[in-house]
Amino acid sequence: MMEGFGIVFGGRYYSGTEMLVIGIAFILLCIVLIVISEIITGKHKDPARETYFYWRGDWWMNLKAVCSDTVKGNLSYADKFFGLASYIWKKNVFGKLGAIFLFFSGLTVTLTSFAFLPLFLVPFVCVFFVIFMIYNVLALIVNMGAWLILKLHGVFALCPHCSHRVTMPVYKCNGCLAEHKRLLPTARYGLLYRTCDCGGTVPTMWISGKHKLKAICPKCREGIHSKSAIPMTIAFIGGRSSGKTFLMMDFLCLLQQKVLPRRKWKFSVDALDDDRMKKIHERFSMGKAVQATTMDDVVGLCLEVKKPGWAFPKRLYFYDPPGESFTEVDKLRPGFDYYEYLRYVIFVIDPFSYDEVRRQFQVRGVNLGSAMVSTMTANDTFTALLNAMEEKYGKMPKKATVCAVVINKADVDYFKDVTGLVLGDIGKPCRAFLEQHDGNLVGLLEENFTKCEYFAISAQGRKRGPSGEYVPEGVENVIEFFLNEMG
Repeated sequence: MMEGFGIVFGGRYYSGTEMLVIGIAFILLCIVLIVISEIITGKHKDPARETYFYWRGDWWMNLKAVCSDTVKGNLSYADKFFGLASYIWKKNVFGKLGAIFLFFSGLTVTLTSFAFLPLFLVPFVCVFFVIFMIYNVLALIVNMGAWLILKLHGVFALCPHCSHRVTMPVYKCNGCLAEHKRLLPTARYGLLYRTCDCGGTVPTMWISGKHKLKAICPKCREGIHSKSAIPMTIAFIGGRSSGKTFLMMDFLCLLQQKVLPRRKWKFSVDALDDDRMKKIHERFSMGKAVQATTMDDVVGLCLEVKKPGWAFPKRLYFYDPPGESFTEVDKLRPGFDYYEYLRYVIFVIDPFSYDEVRRQFQVRGVNLGSAMVSTMTANDTFTALLNAMEEKYGKMPKKATVCAVVINKADVDYFKDVTGLVLGDIGKPCRAFLEQHDGNLVGLLEENFTKCEYFAISAQGRKRGPSGEYVPEGVENVIEFFLNEMG
């Protein structure tokens, strides 16, 4: 029961001041127990040198040196007194009284030397303990503060290889490549920096340069991105030959070459993805298709994006699962764990997968062979995804999941006559087309995503630029849509 600024507990009233003191004492006790536990058990020992206050730190050596040097120095003086007293006693230089005086002087120095230890150690231990506790409290505050900042901003690491959510990456020392498994600001090893056993300096926080270290996933042991960023997964979903691999290539290239510079947003590519990203840009500029994803090659491709005013950049993970993985539920293998972290979905629809649409084009004499018609309808593709999601996670991760429904290949002759859509259309016309040919799909999409928008595009593009590069149409609308959702 609360009364004023105090509380009644167990029949006794505790004032606000008493509660504060009890709370501080409890926190200090917890810190002491944690510290003692780590010292005794050696739990989470990293290849790093302990700070000044810990057992392998300098304080213990300094204390031993002070005690040893003081006692040894005093005893050497006492030895001189005893020696001189013995000499005077034997030679009777100044009489026996002088010898006795020197003897007791030596005895006094000897006793004082040993009395020094408790007289020095008691205040030393008290002062040391106070400073030690203040340092540990400061370390705890820094550690919890850093954790809270990352938590509030939604910053965590996501392995692009096994899609494991990495709570604590393994970081490697730039010098000796020793692995630091708990690289955090701690009292035991250091707040902003720690010293590796090799003597190299290892940063412990993003503000001190932690992102410059190599990081690996503790689960699959593959390299991951070490820079602190907010992960956002963008998955390109669609049946085989729907054009989603083309669309991902367009998305990445146009995003970096046009849309982000136009918005004056910063972006960067990590060394882990640099080679793959360069190949995509080269093939885009030469008008050559990117090789379709295979079942064994589903690895997230990342791009870090930072808008002015953002505290942390956002790391966009682009996934392009192969179309054949949607033909059967069991082919959506466990490696696709990134579905658990879906934030954005680009659902690519081949309009020619609908029998009636395909027949209308054939009536008009349009040869669809070159269009590589998808043999799987969009409804079947999405149903396979839903079944896989329900089997593994219980449901689609609907929280803050946005979907761009893309009707591809809208540059084919007679497309407007057959579908009523114009290349570049957004919203109602595209939705009306899908309702006409696949109304159940529209219902499923809008039931499972918090927001859906519809687009008519051409990922491959009929035209080519002056240097033979691809000129996709309508793709920038999709990019702008997602950036607006991020922003």
